Amino acid sequence: MDCRGKKLTNHLKLTMGSPVLTRGLPLLLAMVVCDSCSNAAKEPPPASSPYCFAVYALSRGKGVPDSARQALEKARTFLEEGKKSGAVLRIQETPIGLEGEKRLSVEFKDDGEFRRAKAKILELITGLELINLKDEPYEKVRAN
Repeated sequence: MDCRGKKLTNHLKLTMGSPVLTRGLPLLLAMVVCDSCSNAAKEPPPASSPYCFAVYALSRGKGVPDSARQALEKARTFLEEGKKSGAVLRIQETPIGLEGEKRLSVEFKDDGEFRRAKAKILELITGLELINLKDEPYEKVRAN
């Protein structure tokens, strides 16, 4: 055994009987076990379909412009109608900033409904500033 091995052995002999280790180690182990149990009990988020997008209403330091706010409201109304008819599976609106910025995330039941809604929303927002549509998974909402 070289010098480093002796130092490590001596260090272990000194710390194994220390009050910090004898009281702290069981507490640490209990925390790890409890954390792993609570994570195992949580339900995983539902898997997202590939038919998802989000509409963003943004600001540039002066709040969300009225035109973007109105377009987002029209988009939300259109998408909520789709939810009632079964075309839309999930809708979630999430605040994303301090000046009224919002993300409206949507998941559709199939490709046809996804494309039809996407075309309608693009029609609503074309030519407007600070509002856009982005293809992205619905789970992105859950991470925020």
